[in-house]
Order: sequence, then structure tokens, then C-alpha cells
Amino acid sequence: MPILTTRKLKTCLPSLKPSVENTLKSNVIYRITCPRCSSSYASLTTRHVITRVKEHFEKNGIMRKHIDICGVKMDQHDCFEILDQTNRGLVHLSIFEALYIRDIKPVLNTKDEYVGRLLRIRI
Repeated sequence: MPILTTRKLKTCLPSLKPSVENTLKSNVIYRITCPRCSSSYASLTTRHVITRVKEHFEKNGIMRKHIDICGVKMDQHDCFEILDQTNRGLVHLSIFEALYIRDIKPVLNTKDEYVGRLLRIRI
């Protein structure tokens, strides 16, 4: 006797929604990498990622300081990559951020909150 299961139609058909370009994505973990020395900075943002990246390149931003030291010219639109994205909330986003910081060990993350951040899993 055959067993029939129902599937939602949206799982069978491709999405008709246009994809969002990377610069306008939000709730993401991103990394900015220096093309000259491969130093990187990783963090999370709940806003558009390009808005946050532009802030890093302003006068007191972490990337502006690094550019002045390293002497490299960087394009704000091409220097970042999105590592992960979630819509499950800030708690999940913070956990993903802690895991990525632990794994990639970005050199430019100098704040104490990043250095001392540990992920503790309760069983």
C-alpha cells in the first residue's frame, strides 16, 4: 500500500522573489579583509551591512585606522563578505558571531568584549 505525504507547494517551486543584493542584507555576520596584509575584522549587524561597513571607514573607524597604517586603498563595496545570516533574533546572531570570531581569529577585533567572549554550551 503506497503512503502519500503532502508537501507544501513552496517547497516544490522556485522562489519568485528577487534576491536581495549583499549590500542591503541585514541580520548578518560579516568580515572586512585588508587586501594587502589579509588582516580582518568580523562582527554582526542588524542593519544594512553597507551602512555598518561605511561606519568602519569613517574618521574614527577601525578600518580607517588600519588603512592609514597599512597604506592600502580599499573599496567599501568590495572589501567585505557575508559569513552568515539569520532571522532568528539577536541571541542567535550573537552566538554565530562568537563562533566565527573564535574560528577565524580576526586580528582587527581588539575590543575586550571580543577577546574575552566565550561560548558556553549547557547540556
